[in-house]
Amino acid sequence: MKLLPFFIFLTLVIGCSDINPVKPTEDYYKGKVAVLLEDSTSIEDVNNLLSSFDYISIDRINSFQYYSDFPIDSAQTILLAFESKQYLQNTTTDVVNINGQSKLLIDFWLTNFTSEDIQDWSKTKTRFKLTHNPHYGQIGTLGVEEGQEKEWVNILSNSKLFKVVELDYIYYTH
Repeated sequence: MKLLPFFIFLTLVIGCSDINPVKPTEDYYKGKVAVLLEDSTSIEDVNNLLSSFDYISIDRINSFQYYSDFPIDSAQTILLAFESKQYLQNTTTDVVNINGQSKLLIDFWLTNFTSEDIQDWSKTKTRFKLTHNPHYGQIGTLGVEEGQEKEWVNILSNSKLFKVVELDYIYYTH
């Protein structure tokens, strides 16, 4: 299943229509495993699974979404708090009013998320009354030991948290 790199590649093709992709056999980023999470998988779910293993970490996962029960006028406060976190991508933090409801939707990416960050995340989640919003498109890479990538693909493929787990293939154009 080479779906994850395909979606990334498709984005490139749309932007650069003259590109013809060629994927060499078994050419992938060392120390990385690409994942597509199930829609309902939260940060806590991923952390709980990964904390049961050694030598694996969250390198990057794009597009987690959480709702907040805080009033709409708290959007700037939440945005500033999220932007202060080193493990969150500042440029992808988004706070919006959803369909006139009194909920805020916060969309963000995790990067270099460590075991120490989970405690900070837990406090942030409680402070802003956050609830995970299941949605499609939570993709990313996990850091693993170099040379053990295929083993991790096999191990993680057995988890119900992921739709797709595969090597993080490198794509070339000509």
